[in-house]
Amino acid sequence: MGESQELRLRQAGRVIVLDPEDRVLLFRYDEGPPNGRHWCTPGGGLDAGEDYAAGARRELAEETGWTDVALGAEVYEWTRTMEFADAIVRQHERIFLARVETAGRGLGDVAAMHTSDGIAAWHWWTLAEMDATDEVIWPPGLADLVRGLIGAGQLRRRAARRRLPSAVAWAAPPPSSPSGHTAPLRPRDAGPYAAFVGGRDACLVDLYDTLLSCDFSPNRRELPKLAGVAADAWNGAYAQFWAAVQTGRVSKAEAFAESLRALGAQPSAGLVRALVDRDRELAFASARLFDDAIPFLDGLRSAGIKIAIVSNCSEHTRPLLTRLGVIELVDAVILSCEVGAAKPTADIYLRALDQLGVAATAAVFVDDQVSYCAGAAALGIAAVQIVRGEPDGEVPAAGTAVVRSLTEVETMLWPSEGFKSRVEGEDRLRGLAKEVLSCLGR
Repeated sequence: MGESQELRLRQAGRVIVLDPEDRVLLFRYDEGPPNGRHWCTPGGGLDAGEDYAAGARRELAEETGWTDVALGAEVYEWTRTMEFADAIVRQHERIFLARVETAGRGLGDVAAMHTSDGIAAWHWWTLAEMDATDEVIWPPGLADLVRGLIGAGQLRRRAARRRLPSAVAWAAPPPSSPSGHTAPLRPRDAGPYAAFVGGRDACLVDLYDTLLSCDFSPNRRELPKLAGVAADAWNGAYAQFWAAVQTGRVSKAEAFAESLRALGAQPSAGLVRALVDRDRELAFASARLFDDAIPFLDGLRSAGIKIAIVSNCSEHTRPLLTRLGVIELVDAVILSCEVGAAKPTADIYLRALDQLGVAATAAVFVDDQVSYCAGAAALGIAAVQIVRGEPDGEVPAAGTAVVRSLTEVETMLWPSEGFKSRVEGEDRLRGLAKEVLSCLGR
């Protein structure tokens, strides 16, 4: 793992180009190891001072000859280890979406450029062709990614947001300490829950076990079988690399290869690729959104509340969110593997606040983990712990409200029917708080 951490990082912008029949334009490269023969989307390395979108736009024009194609939203991000200019590098790619109006559109006068750049062929691939081929396609799982984009309506313009109902205008802001920093609130000191989290402009929300259920036990059983090692040994070895995986210091492929080496097994490229693909496949198969997840996100959007997903996770998470149609429902996706910081460290929360353009005192954070709620509360963010299923007896963090569903968080943020007066609102929300605490046996 030490060698891979020292590899030079190369930044690249790429574009998934779809024609009207939802075929994808890919270029073929016939290279020696470790890259080998592969197909990938248009794109390449950034020039000095160039951002990802500008680099993707320039590379698309250079490799296709098209100057009339508008660049759409960023839809995927990943890092891979590869050879470039006779050196092994870690290439971090951000991938954007684009459409062309002509089915199977031909390329411009780019033959000389393709020769100099090593592009051996180009083809408009159907999703079925990508599913059936034995050819290597980068990024892995591209067909499923495109299906998710189409199914989620990623190319459609998002509906205009409505502002927060005036019924919560009375909600009290959190108090400030003499030093000027927001003092964390304890639910028992804060009065009704709406006064605790109401009137916020943004919601930071966890993914796993908050919006989404995902059973990783099949991964722990099947991956060691595929690797040909004992399950306990494999899971113990991989656990040593999890912190590096979730902060993006190593990829899944690198972690699996290092785990194999630690167990005295040979990490061939084919085996590592099979492990990564199976790991992703199993995670996708077990992932289920909770019944209240989409209504919760839709409700926040309708009320004009900005949303950021904040998750400790691996590189599989962004394509999973795309496949589930969640990406289009939120304003920002802050993944630990992409930003290099994990909850409960302050940086990941601050990244989310920065992307949403809100202060800590204007945001509420929802998570199932006590320590992650504590990390948010320490920054002055109103924290709400969601406890699905039976309580585990762990004491909630100071300044944290406790709920059993996302519907209760909505009620905290604003009353669905509106209140005739502040007093009526306090009475009704105080009753809700008592019901919640009663369910928890407190």
